[in-house]
Amino acid sequence: MKNSVLILIFFITISTSWAQNKSNDFTVTDIYGIRHTLSEYQAQGKSVFLDFFTTSCVSCQVLSPIIDTVFRAFGCNCDNIVFLGINKFADDESVYDFTQEFGMNFPVASGIEGNGNEVFNIFNVNYTPYKILIDAANKILIDNMNIGQSTDLIDTLHYYGYTENICSCKEILRYSVNINTFEIFGIIDAGEKNITLELPEATNLNAIVSNFVISANSQASVNEIVQESGITTNDFSGGSLPYKITAADGSFSTWTVIVQTTSEFQLPAVSQISVYPNPISSNSVLQIHSNQSINTNFELFDVSGKKISGKQILLHSGFNKIMFSDMFSKLHKGFFILKIRTGTDYFIKIVF
Repeated sequence: MKNSVLILIFFITISTSWAQNKSNDFTVTDIYGIRHTLSEYQAQGKSVFLDFFTTSCVSCQVLSPIIDTVFRAFGCNCDNIVFLGINKFADDESVYDFTQEFGMNFPVASGIEGNGNEVFNIFNVNYTPYKILIDAANKILIDNMNIGQSTDLIDTLHYYGYTENICSCKEILRYSVNINTFEIFGIIDAGEKNITLELPEATNLNAIVSNFVISANSQASVNEIVQESGITTNDFSGGSLPYKITAADGSFSTWTVIVQTTSEFQLPAVSQISVYPNPISSNSVLQIHSNQSINTNFELFDVSGKKISGKQILLHSGFNKIMFSDMFSKLHKGFFILKIRTGTDYFIKIVF
C-alpha cells in the first residue's frame, strides 16, 4: 500500500509540473461524423482526456482497452470528463478497424479526415502513446504519464477530484446494411433521433440485418427483442422500426430507423480495399472489389502530401489483385497515403 501511494505521488508530481500550461482550442470530427470542440466541452464544465495514438503502435494497442475501462468507469463521456482518442496518419476506415480490434468505445478522430494530425501539431506530440488531461479552466493537468493498468489512471483522476459514475449515454453512433459486398450507411439525425437508410429497389426488406454501434454500456432492442449487430434480422417492409437504446443507468431513448428503396440508387464503383503484407514493399498486393469494368486512378503520397507516383489501371468486375510493383516503383519504408479515384468518387486507404 505504501509503495502504491509513493507511485501515485510520483505520477501526480510529473503531471502537475505542467498544471499552469494553457491549451489551444481545437475541433476534431470522430469516425462517426460527430464534431468535438475543446472549448465547447469546457463551457459545459467538462474536462477532456486526450489519448494520442497511431494504429501501428503496439503500446497503443495494449493501452486502448485499459483507457476504455476508465472511460466506462467515469460515465462514458456523459459526466464531467470526456475521453477522446486522437490518431495520426490513418483514415477513418483504418481507425474504425483499430477501435473494433482493440476495444476503443470512446470517440476517436482519425489523423486525416478527423483532423487528428493537426491536434498532434498543436500539442507538439512527437511519439505515441501520449496522454493529456485538460480541465474546464483550460489548465493542462496531465502532460503524459505511464499507465500500466487501469487503476493507475483511476487513482490519478481521483486525486484531481473526478469520481466514477454509471453511464447514461444512449445514442446510435453508426448504422449500416451490407448489400452485395457493399456497406451502405444510414444518415443519422441525432437531434430528431432518426436514421434514414436508402437501399436499392430490389432489396428484400423482410429480412434486413443491420450493423450498428451504440453508446458504451448500452443495449439496443426492437419491439422488446434485444438486437445484436450483424446478426439480428428485422422486417422493414412497413418502412420503419423503433430502436430502444437503454443506458447502463436504466434510462432510455427511442430512435426511428427509416428504410427507403429507390430505382435510382447506385452502388459505389469499388469497395473492400485491402493491402498485404504490411509494411508494404514492391511484393505487396492491393486487393480491391469493383462492381463493373472501370478505369481507376491510383496515386501514392507521403504524409506531407507530396505525390510519389501514380498510374491508371483497368479494374474488372469482381475482385482484383494488383502488385504494388505494377503501380509504383522505388518504395521505401514509412507512412503512405494511397488515393483511389473512379470518376468523381474518391476512396482513401492508408498503407504503411
